[in-house]
Amino acid sequence: MMVSEIFIKMRDYLSSVVLVAGVLGLCSCAHPANTAALEKQLAVYDIEIKNGEAIKIISDLNRLNYENPDNPEILLRLADLNASLGRNNAAVQLYKKCLAQSPDLRDAWRGLVKIYLKSEPGQALSLLEKMKTLYPGDAEILNDYGVALDLNGRYIEAQNVYATAINLDPTLISAEVNLGLSMALSGQKEKGLALIRPYAQAADATPRTRENYAVALIANGRTDEARAVLSDYMPPAAVPGMLQKLTDFLKVHNSG
Repeated sequence: MMVSEIFIKMRDYLSSVVLVAGVLGLCSCAHPANTAALEKQLAVYDIEIKNGEAIKIISDLNRLNYENPDNPEILLRLADLNASLGRNNAAVQLYKKCLAQSPDLRDAWRGLVKIYLKSEPGQALSLLEKMKTLYPGDAEILNDYGVALDLNGRYIEAQNVYATAINLDPTLISAEVNLGLSMALSGQKEKGLALIRPYAQAADATPRTRENYAVALIANGRTDEARAVLSDYMPPAAVPGMLQKLTDFLKVHNSG
């Protein structure tokens, strides 16, 4: 199948994304170039977003979106912010609007698929099977694809995909951690735990890495240690709920 055909199928997959007549393959729809003033304002907003001012910036971006309708850079930021705040329905619609204007915008596809990974892993897998063809050699997309395979119970395939992603980008820690979790889920509990451990014990370990480590500990029957890992970065009152959530996840996905 030609790449252009795959891309058309990706756009058809998103039923609410409007196809523009006469646009073929990977050509982006034309839209007015951002003015220098708009680019400068977006750069300022990017800094403020990193500083945790999401609520304020959404209001400002909504105003900019009204003044500059269908600008993909504005739509992408609005989608990302809504997703970060758990407003997934709004984020999905904004990602789709963004892709209607700029169909080859990788970050919008990734943002959309990350929401589907949480709520509709089957859809995420279908979309990522096309994305990995459109973006060959992209380690981050392969990493996402591995997660989708894991969530659909295809652990051995997922592990092969993670290994490919790691070969492409040896600095991609999330792929190493995901590989360890996949191994723990598929019966290689001790190996998976050993692979995740150094990343989870690092000073800059992310909450997701620590949670994956906790899952691997639970899989190895070390629930008390998993509780201690969560207690290192979570308020005490939140630990029991997260521990139960991870235990339930393991029950659903554990094949070993």
